[in-house]
Amino acid sequence: MFANAPGFMAMLSEPEHVIQYANQSYLKLVGHRDIVGKKLRDALPEVVEQGYLTILDEVRKTGEPYSAAGALYAPQIEPGGPVENRFLDFAFQPVRDASGNVKDIFVSGVDVTERTAADIALRQSESRLRFLDDLARETGNRRDADGMLAITTKLVGGHLAISNCAYADMDEDEDGFTIRADWAAEGSPSIVGHYSLADFGKLAVWNLSRGFPLIINDNLAELAPEEARTFQDIGIAATICMPLLREGKLTALMAIHDKLPHVWTEEELALSREVTERSTYSAFDRRRTCATRPPHWLS
Repeated sequence: MFANAPGFMAMLSEPEHVIQYANQSYLKLVGHRDIVGKKLRDALPEVVEQGYLTILDEVRKTGEPYSAAGALYAPQIEPGGPVENRFLDFAFQPVRDASGNVKDIFVSGVDVTERTAADIALRQSESRLRFLDDLARETGNRRDADGMLAITTKLVGGHLAISNCAYADMDEDEDGFTIRADWAAEGSPSIVGHYSLADFGKLAVWNLSRGFPLIINDNLAELAPEEARTFQDIGIAATICMPLLREGKLTALMAIHDKLPHVWTEEELALSREVTERSTYSAFDRRRTCATRPPHWLS
């Protein structure tokens, strides 16, 4: 029954928490390491720094069971190797001898990583939609593109807690661009000005001209030195830049930046994409309408 149980199970003998038994689900959870017959602290050293050994000591001392839902466990299969976060529902159940002393601790639980990830994604999606609704209300009454973009960059930058959020119009040659709307956090410089896309590197040109986002977590590590220098000179270490194409032509850019290396999440990418699709398209249309509208004395 233990061997075929869908959840993980193990028996630890006291007082050193020696792993007497572990089923296949438990072995899979810990990367099929050779653990049976070894002390827990030696077999799975990550449980010490993650606090689980302290909890087990308390269960042995008090004789009280312990349970948790959605607890983070980060197994490290090889010393210095990658860590994969897992989320667990588990229980530590003391097993007593005839004298009432804690003889063993039975460990059981289930891996709920997929369920937890789905719950987190749902909460993030709901938060993103609320923000987009708030953004739409704040910008809906603005008829001028510049005012709309100033509000958009400020709200997006503050919501994501980044260094800069900027909007740019492309020149006719699809290389030069002018950052017109820019929000900068305290301690970060404004990056309003005119630039050449080519100076930001081949990846920027290739991705943005084809309608793909430019995603850089650490430009010093990911780009050639001369390309990274262009970002560094304006205080940028990480960026997501979303292009706006009209009739196959690169027309505008919306970007979020951070002054420190930043591993962008799927949620940050999704928000950048949706803001670009909603606000940037709308602002571009308003700017074009104003540019082509005849003077009031001709209308």
